[in-house]
Order: sequence, then C-alpha cells, then structure tokens
Amino acid sequence: MINIDNDTEFNAYITSQNRQSVPDHTLSGNLHLSDLSRYIKAAGLLLAFTLLIIVGSPSVAKENASQISQSSAVTFNVLCAKCHEGQCSGRLSFSGGVSDAQNHIQRYAGKMDGETVSQLHNLLAYMKERCGYHSAIGRAPTNLRWDEKDLFSFSVPEKRGYFIPLGRLDAGSKYLHGVLVPPGPVRLEVISDTFEFVAEECVYPSEDRFELTFENLIAGKYFLRVTGNPPPLLRGMELEVVE
Repeated sequence: MINIDNDTEFNAYITSQNRQSVPDHTLSGNLHLSDLSRYIKAAGLLLAFTLLIIVGSPSVAKENASQISQSSAVTFNVLCAKCHEGQCSGRLSFSGGVSDAQNHIQRYAGKMDGETVSQLHNLLAYMKERCGYHSAIGRAPTNLRWDEKDLFSFSVPEKRGYFIPLGRLDAGSKYLHGVLVPPGPVRLEVISDTFEFVAEECVYPSEDRFELTFENLIAGKYFLRVTGNPPPLLRGMELEVVE
C-alpha cells in the first residue's frame, strides 16, 4: 500500500507511473530505426494514394476535356471513335500521354497540329472514363432538318465523313433520308449515346438520294455516322417519325 499525504506527493506519484508506462525512446525524443522506417513507409503510401485519387479522378478527365472544339469532336467520332467505342476502362493505353499518342493518332487520322492531337487525346480519355460522346459535338436542329451548311459543321472535310447528332429521340420507328453527291455507296450507322448500334447499313443509292428506316427501342440521344468511298458530300437531310 502506498501512503500519499498531500497533493505534491500525489502529483509526483502520477508522474512516476506515467514514465514507467511510456517507452524510453519516446521520452528521450529519439526513435528507433524500425519505427522511423514504418513512419516513412506509411507517409509514402498516403502520398501515393492521394496522387492516384487526383490523377484518376473523373473530374480531372472532365477538366482536361473541357476545352474541346466541335471540329476535334467530329474528327474523333468519325476517324477514332469507331475503334474505341465501348472501351470504358477508365485507363488510357498511352501511359506517356499526348507524346505517346501522337504517332498513333497521325497514323490513323493523318497529319494534325499539336493542339488537335492534344484534344483528340483528351477526347479518348473522356470516352474511356465517361463512356459517352463529348458534348462539343453540338446539337440537332429542333425540326430535325439539316441543310448543307448545317451538315458541314458535322463533317471532316478532308475525309468527307460525318458525325451528326440526331437529338433525343422517343422510342419508335424513324425514317431518315437525304441528298448526297456523288451518288455512291455509303455506310450509315445510327448509334446511341451508350454506344449501342441501332442501325448499320451500306446503302447503294442509284441517284443522289439515300434513305434509311430504323427503330430505336429505347428513348435517348442518338447519332448518325456517315462514311463512304468515294467520300460522300451531304447536301441535305431530314429525320421523320414513322407513325
């Protein structure tokens, strides 16, 4: 039994007990090497985890792809997207960034300036992480009628390909028709914003008009991709609902 007569002796006793319960290396201010190693490893893991969150965050992809021109979006969706649609892995194949992607892009899409290459790279990141087409592609006219000037903004002039937003469509049958020159075979693809192909047809118009009937079972946003050889030039187009 311990006899304590006053507050001074009590405080001294508590202090002595606390000292006995704390390791000497903590009281002396010196850490053992093993403890120091554990602290360094923990700090390193925390830093790595923080960087992983920042680099891999969809908000970063959104920020990188925020400054995208309509021309770059159309080029990507005509020349690049058809090979990458559905690759929603959230992971890029080019770990080195734009510099690694440049040769690949120019091999398949042709010679382009550095800004366009950078935007195409960001569009690929956006497609992989957000699983959709970038909004820079533009919108469909409310009457679903396009003249040649409207259609030109959705074209890649050098390749004469088109990627045209059809807008948000209710479920049901649709009739698409238009005028193109020169009259020749064209490939028409109607695609949803989740990369579901509603129609994939090669059309062989005998004159300067083409037509396509398709049915979308689900309401949503849809797009039309037009390619051909020789490259087609669209003069006008209209989309109608089939009653």
